[in-house]
Amino acid sequence: MKFYWPLLTALLLYTSLSFFWGRTGMQAQKELIAIRTELQENLVELNRINSRLNDELNSLGSDAQSIIIQSRNLSYLSKDEKLLFVNMPETGVSRMDAGKFLNLHWIERGEDSFLKGVSLLFFLFTSIILILVNRNRKTF
Repeated sequence: MKFYWPLLTALLLYTSLSFFWGRTGMQAQKELIAIRTELQENLVELNRINSRLNDELNSLGSDAQSIIIQSRNLSYLSKDEKLLFVNMPETGVSRMDAGKFLNLHWIERGEDSFLKGVSLLFFLFTSIILILVNRNRKTF
């Protein structure tokens, strides 16, 4: 019964540390929420690019003028046509970025061995203090 309080406090320390900084604790959940938000933003941008590409595909299927423009962008020419290369960014040829790459770094968390070690050391420390206090009481 004399190790009851150190054991109880070590258990409470371990559970509170695990709750905040454990493998499935609050800190890990905040990191997962941030990753989920970033993935959702990427998905929205990819959907926007997809709809723009679908519009361009539909216009290529129905509009002869857009077919001519796209074929010239790909350096296809009709008879007796010559191509002049000019470095002008405002020509309308656009480069599409397909979202941003997410370099997800999965944080491999151990089996909370650090938290268990801290709790064990706390238990040992409080047990030693309890033993020393009980010894001092018996000598008086």
